Amino acid sequence: MDSDLRVAGWLTTRQAAEELGVSPAYVYRLVHLQLLFPRRFAGRRLYRVEDIRQYQATHPRLGRLRVS
Repeated sequence: MDSDLRVAGWLTTRQAAEELGVSPAYVYRLVHLQLLFPRRFAGRRLYRVEDIRQYQATHPRLGRLRVS
């Protein structure tokens, strides 16, 4: 259901998580820590693509760390 919503320049929580290579729970944690600021639309949180890419650029290893 989350992936049904498409708004140009914006990502849903699930899409933002996929873009960052993390879980949706991690994205919610970033919101709680006030590192991301979503907008509410149609009952969902939307994140600006620029904000997600900027966060990704400042954390280049995000989503790539794996415990062996």
